[in-house]
Amino acid sequence: MSPARRRTLRGLIAEALRQGEGLVVVIDQRTPTPTGAVPAEDIVGAFAVHSGQLVSGSYRPNPNHALLTANGFFQLGSELQPCLLQTLASL
Repeated sequence: MSPARRRTLRGLIAEALRQGEGLVVVIDQRTPTPTGAVPAEDIVGAFAVHSGQLVSGSYRPNPNHALLTANGFFQLGSELQPCLLQTLASL
């Protein structure tokens, strides 16, 4: 992961460190229950975590994530929005 990308994803990195092992789930910011049971359509994807670190290349998208639901259009939040825009610009 590049240093610029690492700075951008501080929240994900902090959560990986807190968890230690398992998965860090990326939750769509539009979800009405971010600290509770999150509907499958509001889970964007997940990164694997090992020894408190995000595993490079481990991101897996959730095939059940919906771009548009009754709660509105998807929202990535301030950390991931720039990553999406950078990726789209490079296409």
